[in-house]
Amino acid sequence: MALLWYSRRECARHPLELALPHGAHSLTVRLDGEPIGICRDGVWQRFRDGVLWGAQSRFVVRDTTRLGPVVGVQFQPGMAAALLGGVASEWSGRHVEVAGEWMEEARNAATPGATLEVVEGYLLRLRPRPVDAGIAFAIRKMGNVESIEALRRECGYSAKRFIRGFEEMVGMSPKRYSRVLRFGAALRELQRGVSPNLAQLALDCGYCDQSHLNREFQAFAGITPGEYRPVRADWLHHVAIGREKISKTTLQLED
Repeated sequence: MALLWYSRRECARHPLELALPHGAHSLTVRLDGEPIGICRDGVWQRFRDGVLWGAQSRFVVRDTTRLGPVVGVQFQPGMAAALLGGVASEWSGRHVEVAGEWMEEARNAATPGATLEVVEGYLLRLRPRPVDAGIAFAIRKMGNVESIEALRRECGYSAKRFIRGFEEMVGMSPKRYSRVLRFGAALRELQRGVSPNLAQLALDCGYCDQSHLNREFQAFAGITPGEYRPVRADWLHHVAIGREKISKTTLQLED
């Protein structure tokens, strides 16, 4: 796993929050019995147990009117399917409800530390299946190569095998995953600079120009780079958003 975390936010001034894509799978469990509300493409889902976030390549909207204790894990790219079973491409862009006895044990834990120990114990009991070593190598190298085609040749795979293996492990194609990584680099640069030069930022992150950055950013985040304001400095993929920014005909908070 890449990150095991616990959060307890009692309230938020914003009713909705954009969850921006990062290319990895996540597992989230609400600990107080309240549902986790997620909206994608105008359709709300409410998850009473745990929710597996498939690899996303565009934003979703979270309901932040019902906050409370949450525990979760963000998996290393390519490892969720190996640990949980299944094929990552089947979860791509989806949110799947999952349940297990360990979740109830986590809810009954006395402290946040004890809760994390329960989740860590569950993960350590999993028996991961073998992964494709060539694709695992490509995943590690993806953010540091100029050419996906050159990386494919370095792995020694045909184009068809490379794309299929990547989708099965990561949940998206090599090209799309590379674009999500580039988007993440743009988020980090935006957070780092007070008044960033977007034209220079675009070039630094691998975009052709500022227009290219704006188009990609809008596609992945639903907002422009100038509108990007993370909830916290270390929560780059969480952006507060008010109802006025969302079409009332496509997104409605459930009563």
